[in-house]
Amino acid sequence: MIEEDVQAFDAVMRAYGIPHLTKDEMATRAQAIQTALKTATLVSMRCCRACREVIALSNVVAEKGNRNVVSDARVAVVAGHAALRSAALNIFTNARAITDRIFAEEQVAEFSVGGCHRNGSILSGGERETWLIVSLPDDGRRTKWTSTNIRRRNCWPILA
Repeated sequence: MIEEDVQAFDAVMRAYGIPHLTKDEMATRAQAIQTALKTATLVSMRCCRACREVIALSNVVAEKGNRNVVSDARVAVVAGHAALRSAALNIFTNARAITDRIFAEEQVAEFSVGGCHRNGSILSGGERETWLIVSLPDDGRRTKWTSTNIRRRNCWPILA
């Protein structure tokens, strides 16, 4: 996936580097940029989905795994969350530059509004699961947590 992201970024940069002195060159460049931005956006969407899987698997480890590795589940979820937000920034940035508004809005909607996840959107569901895992007590046992309890345990600032 990393190589795919590098290739997508390189394609965007190459497209922006296409000469654009004549009308034909401008049209060719504009089309290449749009194609590259769409590809880069789709790569970032796949990355977001993979990050949500990491977050979900971290939840399983925290819930059912050895209680001595709860901190490892926390580290995994924080890393997955950071990667999720990073890919989100790429999606939002690309979407602003994509002229096919239907495509752009569909990608942003799946990511930020609802999408195909039972816990809400890719982003909000990831946020929710991340907070739950980070706020687990050290023994890994789940308790009913509220944002007040999370703040009291000083877990809130970790991902703020």
